[in-house]
Amino acid sequence: MIKQDAFHPEATVPEPGKTTDARFGFSPAGAVLLFSFPFLALAVAGVIRLFDKALLHRLTAEDSIVEWVQVLCLCVGVAFGVLVLRQFVRRSHWLLAGLYGVLVLGLVFITGEEIAWGQRLVGFQTPESLKEINNKGETSVHNISSIEPWFNVGKLWVGAYGAFGFLLLRRFRSGKSHVFWRFLVIPACLSSAFFFIFLQRVLRLTVMSHKIPVDYGEFEELCFAYGIAMFVVLVWWQLRRQPSPIRPQLTP
Repeated sequence: MIKQDAFHPEATVPEPGKTTDARFGFSPAGAVLLFSFPFLALAVAGVIRLFDKALLHRLTAEDSIVEWVQVLCLCVGVAFGVLVLRQFVRRSHWLLAGLYGVLVLGLVFITGEEIAWGQRLVGFQTPESLKEINNKGETSVHNISSIEPWFNVGKLWVGAYGAFGFLLLRRFRSGKSHVFWRFLVIPACLSSAFFFIFLQRVLRLTVMSHKIPVDYGEFEELCFAYGIAMFVVLVWWQLRRQPSPIRPQLTP
């Protein structure tokens, strides 16, 4: 039996060996499944590339199945992010509500960028002034030549936070800080998705950069979309399981 209270860490008492993350009450098998997804996706991509590079290219091209899976995951993240935001507003946890508000806006922006703000769906043309400075000649911000390097730095830091951030909870094992951070830190079972992002960003800064297949960039984005969507869903599930809000001070 696992007793959980989203705002009282001392009430979370998992039985030894029954869970790998006390925040969400995962069984070891469930945690392993979530942790394994990025490796399975990468393995499938590797097999496809080995036998049919053209097929992999089609799958990872613009408006392809991989891109639309990313968009679907991001939309799930936005929808559940709004639900989590509402939960924190109801509980008067304004700092967490504000942070999740920023997250939702960020995911909306990323979703729009992913589909070039509907350009290929609607069929409108890229303004000439933007086409000249955009590496893909499309309506997007992150592909602007002077901005793209900063987005890549952002990916590096997001990957590092998602991959290793769960170690923060080892520092804050109890008290208000633990309660605060548990809603912001990616659990270990999802860290693999962000580790893949971190690793690829690091490798692209080394002499190994030219050895990374171009098509793998889409899987980096898929890992982010999967990881963040699953995290927000799990936070929503954690809050949903709680009774009517108790309102302690929730500050770091």
